[in-house]
Amino acid sequence: MDIPRLRRNLAKHGYIAILWHTDDVNEMRPDLTSLQCMQVLELCKSNHDACIGLNWEVIASVANDLFPEPQFEPPETP
Repeated sequence: MDIPRLRRNLAKHGYIAILWHTDDVNEMRPDLTSLQCMQVLELCKSNHDACIGLNWEVIASVANDLFPEPQFEPPETP
């Protein structure tokens, strides 16, 4: 995909776009698959709050709601 061309086309019509990639989600949550990362971004988009915006905290919250991080349990000692 040609992102610069996309941005130019949007600008011609008076729009801007802030883009997030599945790699951004995966950077924060390397345990998620590409599909799961996309699910996080899709939920962020569908629940977007213009007063808050989309930021790392929102992405982390959505990712943790959808896919709770596995809890580490120390091994039992004999």
